[in-house]
Order: sequence, then C-alpha cells, then structure tokens
Amino acid sequence: MNNKTIISFGLYLFLISFIPIVILFLIEISVVIKIIISFLWLFMLSFYFYFTILDKRIIIGSEGIAFCSYKVKKMLKWTNIKEIGVVEYAPFPVAHSARFICFSKDLGSTGRRILKFEENYIYVKYQEAIITEILRYWDNEIIGLNDSDN
Repeated sequence: MNNKTIISFGLYLFLISFIPIVILFLIEISVVIKIIISFLWLFMLSFYFYFTILDKRIIIGSEGIAFCSYKVKKMLKWTNIKEIGVVEYAPFPVAHSARFICFSKDLGSTGRRILKFEENYIYVKYQEAIITEILRYWDNEIIGLNDSDN
C-alpha cells in the first residue's frame, strides 16, 4: 500500500466525517451527546478504513499465492497457475493505466490491457520486490515483464 493511497483515503474519510459532525454541532442537543455521536461516527469510519484499505494481504509461499482481505480469500496453488504476467489496467480510455501482476489459471489472460478485474484471477500491484519473490517459486516466463512501455 503506497502512501498516496492512504493519504487520499484518509482525506476522503475526513471529508465524509466533516459535514455530519458540523451538522451535528449545529443541532441543539446536549454537548455530551454531540461528542458521543461524533466519536462513534469517527470510530465507525476508522473500522471502515481499516477493513477496506489496510486489511489486504498477498501471501507468496511455497504452496502458491493467496489474497486475503476482510471479505475475500483466494488461493492459487503453483500447480494450478498456468500463466503469470503483467497486465495494464485501464478502465477509462483517457486515464493513465496501472501495471498489475496477474496470476491466472487460464492461458492468454496476461500481457495485455484489461478494462476490469476478473474474479477468478489474483492481481497484485506491480513491484520489483514481488517479481523477485515470485521467481523463487515460478520457473516459467512472466509474460510482459520486459516490456518497455510503463
């Protein structure tokens, strides 16, 4: 998780918490109740932030690769993976694309531009450290790895 993502999501949480708290303090109720409601609101947003942004893990090990989050758990064993490659994620034609490493049970699904993430694959944001870890267990080619177009 990069700092830019955490900062932007923190700003988003601040913005969605600012307006309700301002409205709450404009209403004429007890100050103690206002403070309690404000803390409960911020507490719920903190849990939302943790479970949607921070609680995502990729585990690369001798058995395979696993993606774990609050809602989703996926595991692909090395023997079931047919292809690993780089994909360019570009959901909008005018926006910049982002590079992801795709772990696939199908052939022909990597080394290309995608518009949406497929459910039966595991995608990991492209990082050199992850490539190094993958190469410890994967003897085949990583498709699109040496493409010069960033």
